[in-house]
Amino acid sequence: RKSSIVTSSWNYLVLFPKNFFCSMINKLQFQFIQINIGSSNFKDPFAFKQKIKGALFYPAILLVSGILVILLVVTFVVPQFVDMFSKAGIPLPLPTRILYVVGIGIKRFWYLILLGLAGLVGLAQWVRHTERGAYLIDQNLLKIPILGILLRKVCISRFSRTLATLVASGVPMLPSLEMVEEVVGNRVIGQAIRQARDAVEGGSKLAEPLKVSEEFPLDTVQMISVGEETGNLDGMLNKISDFYDRSIAYSVKKLTTLIEPICLVVMGGMVGFIMASMLLPIFDMAQTLRHR
Repeated sequence: RKSSIVTSSWNYLVLFPKNFFCSMINKLQFQFIQINIGSSNFKDPFAFKQKIKGALFYPAILLVSGILVILLVVTFVVPQFVDMFSKAGIPLPLPTRILYVVGIGIKRFWYLILLGLAGLVGLAQWVRHTERGAYLIDQNLLKIPILGILLRKVCISRFSRTLATLVASGVPMLPSLEMVEEVVGNRVIGQAIRQARDAVEGGSKLAEPLKVSEEFPLDTVQMISVGEETGNLDGMLNKISDFYDRSIAYSVKKLTTLIEPICLVVMGGMVGFIMASMLLPIFDMAQTLRHR
């Protein structure tokens, strides 16, 4: 019944002009998906973001707190420490001098640093809203170790689930691919889907252009090819999505276990550098007093 409703709606939309037709497709793509698969099977596209936010919450608090404490030490404690040793005529080691210069620079030019950061954020937002910039951002995100692999899995899962839903609902392949391009959430993957749509429009099967794009794993392309050959494309796409959903859950868990120790190592390294910078002059002073 739900499939027939979607099919009837589709046939009704075909009667309208092309511009109106495309506009209505973009507005109704999520309604098509939700009508067919129902709330029990609908995969929340924001679930991945929520899992990542949950995984980053504690490490973010730890990192921010550590940075604030380090800034306090560098900008207020270290300069007084250095002044005391300078007045005593004790030469400062290189780590201490580096830390002192950094602290003085932050203390004197903090407003320029804030303006620079604000400018970088504004520039990043501007680049993100340009077509070329957004494409480059999505391209580089896919190249990040661990996180890039995870993002690609999320995109492929969305592609498979959405396309399976539309195909099972009776929506033709070409408009289905056009909708999936908007839903997938990454412009690089979206470009591969758009090229696949053009190839399908020219008479090619879906698996062939996806393989040529090299953005989809080979096993995924092979499963899509099998689905096309057997006439069970929607079932095979659902299996692909189920597989990647399980893989995403495992990857998020692994990422969560990696983030915390990485933050601890980074914070430990920064604290260790500060401690070394403050202890080295004390050791030098002790040796100087011993020789006297």
